[in-house]
This record gives sequence, structure tokens and C-alpha cells, in this order.
Amino acid sequence: MGHCPKPRWEGAHPLPRPIQLISTMKRLTLLLIILLVSFPSWAGGLSKANILHNFEIIAFGSEYQPKTWKGLRKWKDPLRIGLQGNYPDYIEDDTIQFTADLTAITGHQVELYYSKKMQQNHSLAKDFNKNKVNVIIFYEPLKNIRKKVGKYFKDRPHELDIILEEATCFAKFFTRRLEIKAAIVVIPDHHPQRIARACIVEEIAQIMGLPNDSNLVGESVFKDRGRHNELTPHDRLLLKILYDRRLHFGMSKKDTLKKISEFLPEIINNDHKY
Repeated sequence: MGHCPKPRWEGAHPLPRPIQLISTMKRLTLLLIILLVSFPSWAGGLSKANILHNFEIIAFGSEYQPKTWKGLRKWKDPLRIGLQGNYPDYIEDDTIQFTADLTAITGHQVELYYSKKMQQNHSLAKDFNKNKVNVIIFYEPLKNIRKKVGKYFKDRPHELDIILEEATCFAKFFTRRLEIKAAIVVIPDHHPQRIARACIVEEIAQIMGLPNDSNLVGESVFKDRGRHNELTPHDRLLLKILYDRRLHFGMSKKDTLKKISEFLPEIINNDHKY
């Protein structure tokens, strides 16, 4: 698919294959439900069937496109996040805290790689290169957002219209052969601190490869009408599953769910906090 440019601070080139903003879904087939309903309960009352069902909804669904995805999407490279805009200190503090939490959950490196404060304090990585930034968090006035991120929606400009009308905050990631290569997160600056924090948590979690919101799942930040602003045990489990070494980007939905079914007891038994 050719060269895959990273998001840049200004004047970015179009990113790789535009994927997706965050999401709706198809049901499990009747056959899969019949095969799984009899498994014992784990993870705070969720059965194996529940967990597989929820993973399918969140990982393979699409919030702003009427489709489901046939292959698994996840990162291979570390996520190197850059902050852009006139953001308060708590945006940086929450990003640092939450990326450390994600790294601990998944075993995959997620880090704040650039901020103004890091630059001023000379605490950027010794080999810092702005071209290594592959996730940009935009913290901008609502009136500026279209100008700042419109270039990332040239393939589907109507999506940005819908999002700006309906969404509190939003994210979009970009793939090459179903490997997530880059992403943006957009937080309008008029939100109070608690909402901005919730945006950081949900949107960064979703660009990991769990992009859908659905009321079909239980206690979760991925639930449209949910009350959760922080990751629940359910969400941590889904992230842990997604970044298990036995799952690879590009795996078919069928093979992904089959593989999860095989190793899920091991994850549950080895990590009692789920």
C-alpha cells in the first residue's frame, strides 16, 4: 500500500488507510452462541461466551461505519504520543498516568513522547525525533478542530460532520494491512477536567484496537450509555486479551475468537483481579 507517513505537528500528509472511528456491530452467529453458552462463569460473573461476545463487538465493530471488520487490528510498534494545543497540566499528567497503566495491562509500550513541558525541561528522549510520533492528542477549541484535523477525514468528510455534532471527544486510527500505524485523539478544550480525563481514558484505549462503543456490553467505558469514566475489570481484560502474544494483527475474526477461547482460561486463572 506504499509509504505510511506518520502524523505530523502541522501540515501532515494523509495517513495510511483511514480506518475508523469508534463503532456498531453484528451479532455472534447462532452456532457460536450455542457452542459457548454452557461454559463456566469467570471474570466477575461474565461467562466465556460473554467475554468472547463482547470482544467481538468492541474489536470488530465500527461506530461510524455500518460494517464489521473481518480482521484483527492492533499495534506492533510502540505508541509514541505527542500533545498539541494549549493544554493544561492535568492533560499531560493524566496522559502519563494512563499510558503507564496501559503498558502494565498489555505489556505493549505506550508512552507520552512529546509535550511542551518535556521540551522545556530537557526531558525528551535522548534520541527524540518528532517523526517518531505516531499518535497526536489535539486539545483545541471546538471552532479550530475542523481546520486542525480535517485532513484526516478527506476520504469520508461527512463523518467529521457527524462527529463534531454528536461526540464529546473522538479518535481515529490508521492501518496498513490491519496493523495500526498511527492515530489521532481530539479533545475539545471547553470540557471540564473530569470529562477531559474520561476522553483520555476511553479514546486512547480505543485506538489500541478496541474501537467500538456499544450498549450490548456490560460494565465498560466502551458502553454508549455507561457510567464509567475509568477502565473497568472487563475493559482491562479485553485489552489484555488483545495484546496477548498469541493474537496477531490481520487474524480473521473466526481464528481470533477460536484462539481466545483456547487461552482465556489461562489468563483468568493467572490474573485474579479480572
